Amino acid sequence: TVVDPESFEVLDEIAVGDNPDGIAAVGGRVFVANSAFGAGNTVSVIDAATADARPVEVDCDGPRWAEADADGDVFIFCTGQVIYDDSWNAIGSTDGAVIVLSGTSGEVVGRIDVDGRIGASEFGQDAYFDAVSERIFVLRSADDHFMVDVIDTRSNTISSSIGPFEGQIGAVAFDSSADELYL
Repeated sequence: TVVDPESFEVLDEIAVGDNPDGIAAVGGRVFVANSAFGAGNTVSVIDAATADARPVEVDCDGPRWAEADADGDVFIFCTGQVIYDDSWNAIGSTDGAVIVLSGTSGEVVGRIDVDGRIGASEFGQDAYFDAVSERIFVLRSADDHFMVDVIDTRSNTISSSIGPFEGQIGAVAFDSSADELYL
């Protein structure tokens, strides 16, 4: 839904994929992660001037969070998917991934595979972009604990991992002036 920020009037409604979750805007485009409750694999790329939307397949399960960096790349955080049998017993899962899209074309320009599922323990803030250090801090669960992967947005690689942390983590943030990570 497009809303005028001064009058709060609804200007337009644009159809996107199933269960849209994360959203980022850069370079005249809006990127909507269509998680479909973990079963989705598309991002809707919307031309802000025309309101035309097109799906982009991202070859990962559960696109949930979106962040744009200072260079105009858009990082899509895919949670991975829990696989169930007919009786709803968990019988497996797929790993998460970070897909990098060009902010100008909307096309896939990179992929960062992770070991485990991406996301907070509940619906929360899965990732945090720090513009000062040009890093993204992203929560990842693996082997009954949490890690924080640090993505260098200049090289589009995981530069380090922090943890493991025990217990449940619902969000992540970083204060570059104090050089402190908050979970």
